[in-house]
Amino acid sequence: VVWGTSISVFSTTSGTVYSNTVTLNTNLYGATKVYTLINTAWGTAGRTVGSVTFKATNGDSYTVNLVEGVNVRDHYLGSFVNTVSAGYVTKNVIGLSGSGAHLDMQAFALPSSFANEILSSIVFTTTGSDATGLPFLAGATVNALSYGIDHVRLDHTGSGLTCTPSTVTVTACQSADSNGTCTVSTLGISGTVYAANATGTVATKAFTIPAGSSSTTVTIADTTAETVTFSAGGYTLPASTSALYSCWNSASGSASCSHVYSAAGFIFSSAANGVEAPIATQVAGTSSGTYYLRAVKTNTTTKACDAALVGSNTVDFAYECNNPSSCSATNLMAVNGGVATVVARNNNGAVSSYSSVGVVFDANGNAPLSLNFADVGLVTLDARKLASGALLSPLTGASNAFVVAPAAFAFSAITGSPIQAGANFSAKLTAVTSTGAATPNFGAESVPESATLSLGSRVAPAGTNDCTNGPCDGVVAGSVSLPWVSGVATASNLSYSEVGQITLSATLASGSYLGSGKSATGISATVGDFVPAYFDTAVTPACASFTYSGQPFSQVLVTAKNVSGATTLNYSNLAACTVCSKSVTLFDPAAAA
Repeated sequence: VVWGTSISVFSTTSGTVYSNTVTLNTNLYGATKVYTLINTAWGTAGRTVGSVTFKATNGDSYTVNLVEGVNVRDHYLGSFVNTVSAGYVTKNVIGLSGSGAHLDMQAFALPSSFANEILSSIVFTTTGSDATGLPFLAGATVNALSYGIDHVRLDHTGSGLTCTPSTVTVTACQSADSNGTCTVSTLGISGTVYAANATGTVATKAFTIPAGSSSTTVTIADTTAETVTFSAGGYTLPASTSALYSCWNSASGSASCSHVYSAAGFIFSSAANGVEAPIATQVAGTSSGTYYLRAVKTNTTTKACDAALVGSNTVDFAYECNNPSSCSATNLMAVNGGVATVVARNNNGAVSSYSSVGVVFDANGNAPLSLNFADVGLVTLDARKLASGALLSPLTGASNAFVVAPAAFAFSAITGSPIQAGANFSAKLTAVTSTGAATPNFGAESVPESATLSLGSRVAPAGTNDCTNGPCDGVVAGSVSLPWVSGVATASNLSYSEVGQITLSATLASGSYLGSGKSATGISATVGDFVPAYFDTAVTPACASFTYSGQPFSQVLVTAKNVSGATTLNYSNLAACTVCSKSVTLFDPAAAA
């Protein structure tokens, strides 16, 4: 951010001593360095003529004094101070180096804590005089991250009921949306969610996302059956955030802010008789906790929710794959309303295939259920009941879009031993459910998820890591090859720099599957034996530089090496390690040939 190119004087030009300030409101996240163009009129070496103070939103403050001859000097090559000693000052970035007027640039490095907060302002203060020097500011630039909070996203199901509020999840984003997801921000922000019909605002709800969190939920009530449009604004933190928002309708898989309130329908809740509530992040292959499908209608007199269905019923369920936008080849979600029933899959934005599931509604229209998804991704659960018999109008409803993360990674098809130290070997990696089945959609996300591979543990030789004398952990190198296919990837360029036995470790590369906060790891079975690639021999002659025929050598030094020529420290007489070293036989290669 540059504040102009003309000189902004933050001191007066007459008198003895002046204490004036200029405050620049920055409100920039992740500032690491600030560049300024500051010089003085006149100046006496060693005199403090002002200061620059950097202030952050959490109360941090950092001040640098402006000292003649250290980090500021006279703007003109004349009889006043014309040297600077600070290494962070670049002289003559504008102007002449040999004579005449000039401007110098200061590069102020901020404390590391500023990298994780908002630089709210920079305060320039002068305490100089026409005798000691009067500083002036010609410009300033802040080196900061290109984003703080870009916008907030309003996630909703696209439909709700007039007898109970609809839930909206407000997420702070530091990047643009991609299929209902973004890179989240944990800076914290406050504002207001609005619901408006064609004539004006019908409901508002304030929200606060505290620092350290990326989202919160609010409930928006409307007692009139109508279509409203959600929006957000009135942001109070940080002040630099533009009045930007986006919406994501998880039921339609679209960036729509329209929300339909109906007099009757289904809602998903976390408690009997509860308000609409989001389904939390799940783990593939693990049954969820209990949720409730509420079949309700608005009482025309009290406006309260009455039961629309009671007793044993069948309800049509479907799941929709939002990210990845295409489902894998088989139906992999089961809904349990008493008996686990596999339900039909649908690609993003087009729910047309349903499966009937038996559920039991209590007197208030609450049917307990759980779900289990044997795949990964961002998915939405839809429910409907067609009009028949006493049910004069169809009931419909959808959950939020919720994340199902892999349970773990599993290794297979690892190259058998022996493996030369430093040579390539291979392994297959599978993203799996809690039951060990492959999750076919892993790696097919809009921004593909993957895994990183590293040393899990050194099995043999045992002991504390000591890469000077051994035993040494060594280094595992290599990565999986993209793309993942049906939840499986192959790493064919793996290598281990040492000898012995190890395990491999796999970790979700993003650390947070689809931004859910859930990660996944995996450890292989023991890999190896890893053995030297070759031996290097060094002969010490019996007679300094030569040895007579038939004369014994003074010494032969044999060193175990890996493929890259580095010494394998673990090839030694280490305790309890039968795989670490073997007897070495020396022979004459010419004679052997």
